[in-house]
Amino acid sequence: MAIPVPVTPPERWFAGIYGRGPEGIWFAPGRVNLMGGPDYTEVFVLPFALGSGVAAAAARRPDRRIALVSRQAPGEPIVVDIDTLEPGSVSGWAAYPAGVAWALREAGYLAGGADVAIDADLPAGAGCPGPRPITPSRPRSRQAPPVPA
Repeated sequence: MAIPVPVTPPERWFAGIYGRGPEGIWFAPGRVNLMGGPDYTEVFVLPFALGSGVAAAAARRPDRRIALVSRQAPGEPIVVDIDTLEPGSVSGWAAYPAGVAWALREAGYLAGGADVAIDADLPAGAGCPGPRPITPSRPRSRQAPPVPA
């Protein structure tokens, strides 16, 4: 029997990394297709949301840089300059959220920098779409009020 490992709440984890609390925490559930294949094949699909997913804690910063950190990829935050961000300029796990930031900038929605901490409790390699939940949680962290944690 595995002994459960206590997980630091997102706001405390964020504060431990960035030295201040987040302005909000957003959650996007994982998804499983109960019936059908990938939804881009134009066949009927019956997806449902999981209780597991991806959370993004974020706070504005005064410069035009985005700092990204993930609990699943320990290490120092990956810092990206918004003005020089281009497709392919960031590699590894941070490429996906950096790509979302690039798309927001190109659409005129990214006005300033942010500190972002991403955490997921989706089972790795279990067939749950991993990066997809990052997409809705990341832009919402820049535009919408937080969902109560």
